[in-house]
Amino acid sequence: MEENKVQARIPSQGEKIQLGSNITVERQPAQQPIPQQPTQQVINEQIRQKMTQLLGEILGKAQEVGFELATLDCPHANNCPLVKKSRELIVTLKKLFELRRELEKT
Repeated sequence: MEENKVQARIPSQGEKIQLGSNITVERQPAQQPIPQQPTQQVINEQIRQKMTQLLGEILGKAQEVGFELATLDCPHANNCPLVKKSRELIVTLKKLFELRRELEKT
């Protein structure tokens, strides 16, 4: 049995090469990958990062309020509803700040 050997080069994208009377080789264009939707894990991570950023801003502003409360020189401060609520807010935010520190350690 006689062997037929054909030498050919690899066609460029979209090019056709005739190898014989009945054989044509064509290189198909590369298929583009199908865009993937973000996974729930990626979305959750993005939300967590945004919440962390906003929490940092809140804690920074709370520190400023705390400094103002500490340096407030008003004889009526202890009777002021704004001062009382600000102190309550600072106490809660301090707890939140401590939780944030624990989270960053992990």
